[in-house]
Amino acid sequence: MMLFIRLNIILFVCLFVHFQLRAQEADYVPNEFLVQFNPEVSASQWFNSLAFEKKATGISTVKMLSEPLNIYQLNINPSLVSENEALRFLRLQPNIRFVQRNHYIKLRSVIPNDSLFSQQYYLQNKGQNGGLLGLDIKAVEAWNVTQGGVTTSGDSIVICVIDNGVDISHPDLKDNLWVNQAEVPNNNKDDDGNGYIDDFLGWNVDFKSDEVSYINFHGTPVAGLIGATGNNKTGVTGINWKVKLMVVTSQIANVLSESRAIEAYSYPLVMRKLYNESKGKKGAFVVATNTSWGIDKRKPEDFPIWCNFYNALGNVGILNIAATINQSIDVDVSGDIPTTCPSDFIISATAISDKGELRYGYGKTSIDITSLGFNLLTTADKGGYARQSGNSFVSPQIAGAIGLLYASPCPTLAVLSRNDPAAAARLVRKALLGGVTVLDSLVNKVSSGGMLNMEKSIRFLIDSCGKCPPIAKIEVTNVSTTEVQLSWISNDSIKNINLFFRKMGDTSWISLPNTKNPLSIAGLLPCNDYEISLNRTCLNGENPAGQSISFKTDGCCKNPASMESVSVGNTEFVLKWEKVTAASAYLVRWKLSKDSLSSAWQTLQVSQNGVTIRGLSSCSEYDIQIRSLCASNQLPFSNSFKFKTTGCGNCLEKNYCIPKGITIVSAENEWIAQVKIGDFVHLSGKDGYGDFTRKNGPTLKPGTSYPLTLEPGYLNTAYNEFFIVWIDLNQDGSFTNEEELFNSGSPKKGLVTSILSIPASATLGSTRMRVVMQYRQEPGACVFPVEFFGEVEDFCVNFSQTVNTVPILPVANIVVFPNPSEGIFSINFQEDQLWESITMINMMGQTITKVNLEKGVKEYRWEGKKTLAGQYTLVFQGPKGVYTHRISIL
Repeated sequence: MMLFIRLNIILFVCLFVHFQLRAQEADYVPNEFLVQFNPEVSASQWFNSLAFEKKATGISTVKMLSEPLNIYQLNINPSLVSENEALRFLRLQPNIRFVQRNHYIKLRSVIPNDSLFSQQYYLQNKGQNGGLLGLDIKAVEAWNVTQGGVTTSGDSIVICVIDNGVDISHPDLKDNLWVNQAEVPNNNKDDDGNGYIDDFLGWNVDFKSDEVSYINFHGTPVAGLIGATGNNKTGVTGINWKVKLMVVTSQIANVLSESRAIEAYSYPLVMRKLYNESKGKKGAFVVATNTSWGIDKRKPEDFPIWCNFYNALGNVGILNIAATINQSIDVDVSGDIPTTCPSDFIISATAISDKGELRYGYGKTSIDITSLGFNLLTTADKGGYARQSGNSFVSPQIAGAIGLLYASPCPTLAVLSRNDPAAAARLVRKALLGGVTVLDSLVNKVSSGGMLNMEKSIRFLIDSCGKCPPIAKIEVTNVSTTEVQLSWISNDSIKNINLFFRKMGDTSWISLPNTKNPLSIAGLLPCNDYEISLNRTCLNGENPAGQSISFKTDGCCKNPASMESVSVGNTEFVLKWEKVTAASAYLVRWKLSKDSLSSAWQTLQVSQNGVTIRGLSSCSEYDIQIRSLCASNQLPFSNSFKFKTTGCGNCLEKNYCIPKGITIVSAENEWIAQVKIGDFVHLSGKDGYGDFTRKNGPTLKPGTSYPLTLEPGYLNTAYNEFFIVWIDLNQDGSFTNEEELFNSGSPKKGLVTSILSIPASATLGSTRMRVVMQYRQEPGACVFPVEFFGEVEDFCVNFSQTVNTVPILPVANIVVFPNPSEGIFSINFQEDQLWESITMINMMGQTITKVNLEKGVKEYRWEGKKTLAGQYTLVFQGPKGVYTHRISIL
């Protein structure tokens, strides 16, 4: 027994050393090749013909591996021929379909170790769901080729989930979520220039922010089907083990309209367009969008803008998956939007059962593909897992398959994605639909006649790639006045590359044969346009058309394209811009934006690519222009860059929370019509969120009380509304419970009046006031429910010790008796004070009753029999001021 154990240890150590040494060597068996001959070719006759022609191939032995597929293993004699020479010779033979090295493989499984994978019958059907054995989307077989993530050119594949949100903390999703690396989160800036502020985690159409997980009961299972992290020993497996899930949400509000759909689609369109234009430096490589929305039984002619939007998405390289109607009807006849939109870039999906039965919408022309759509185990909100059914959960499988296709070993696709993204999208669509599993139940029901088969679609794509893929990722970098550097990615099918370049307009080319990567081209002329053509010669003898790229050398006299602030103060700017090589100096001029006189410009000449401008007015916007001074020519000033000095006060300069999810839809039936504080009056209509901080707000004195009037507006019916007023008393940029200066206490209809008391401790200066009116519920200052009805308004309030206010009268000749009372009491006015109204307010600041007095009244009898016992304040208001009087009700 000891000898047996010892021998095993020795064997293990030897094997370990063997594999350690081999890991440092090539990943293939030396001097061995695998060859697949064309079906009609006899391998033995081919070898005999080589011997007859006395060709020195160096092939020493031959072994048949697969007779049905005509595959052989060839061994060469390295003393007669090198491996590269043998490989080149074999690839040039017309009778050979494929040739490759005999690579080592390691023992592994494409069956993921996720704990719930065995229950995902749609990925691998072993009959566990009671359906037809083997009826699945062939995910495991596809994973033998790729598990997703990146293209052969290194582009990170992004799939956009347009839904009601995704649980971004879900353990099976968080590692695969896309983030905008070019955006700094929560700095209230559009860092990447894509038109969206703080879109770090994606985009919320309703909130205008990256809050993408507020509601996520539907989007979370959709995301899990596309890209739950695979092989992480957790939960379920997505079709892509690795992928980047971009989340766009537009279904927070009750009203989901066509305009919201277009807003939602615009985000991935902008990001992919930016990716294409910046050559991957900004944006995202979005290859597909997935949505579950639609309009039943409608025709495309009524939706030209929506339907045509898919062409715009496709032109930048995005395929769009849509689920059709959850009814068993022919949409070619009845109509359905968007699945009947006539576009090459929309793929319409419907569901079949685990027995292959078509259950929902179909159409031989309009519906493209099906997949299993019932009892699909996937991710759920709150970090859980659940089973889902319906067409909404078929379309994400198709979107996921598109992501996997882009990760396939097809260099042609990667090159097309960069140079002709629409053609790349069409190629993927063709492979997706060309690789379906054809089912009798689907013939004449869907255009492809089949269900998703990921393995066949990947093979279809690879077979379409050709034997000589183009050169990939051609880039011009380090551009100077006389020199540039060129780089690219070649592949094993290319024998050599010949480069040609010329100045635009020239008729002759300069040739650089057998070019090596990377390459520096020198001797160029400053500020000139050039074009480069890379022509490849393939091992199979093909000479495809050249691939072109153009560039312009540095040295042009031009104005800086942008200007940015290093620092901004109350009275100065520190600015910088990108250096212009041809410029010896710069002229910078500035003026107040509001000043239209040409004489208002002030000018300064600087020699560096930066300037400090002093002596500015605080809280003012300035126009700044720049002009490069060059020896060659005279330029006009640039267009204006706008900058604003600080000193506007904390109301505008602190980062107050933005009321998320509040839109004009929220205020459709009720809104804040009037806010009145002392002598400040603001009238407004429907805004949803009314930001009035740029307008003059009230000036208030700490330690003073003011009459407050809040008035709702109604479309038709009067509703019970809750009012709350916050003022940021310490000017720290937030609203706390202590800064809630008025709370109506309960919802009520109509006008609300009270007294707004400003604490004496309030910090002097400009600060933010927020007024919120919400239907039936007590609102918060920053967080609002999904079904918010009402309005939010923001104002700038200036706290000052010198304020013209409505005075609070310390005494008045008024007698209230009896006091305490049981709700009935009399009020005698002892002198000719012209009181206009009396308001009863409880200890919470809520208005109980308000009465208007007749002119010159001497006595008023108050009959408040239904008033609850407690302490109340009577507020008397007249032209000379306000007087308050405490009364107790028994």
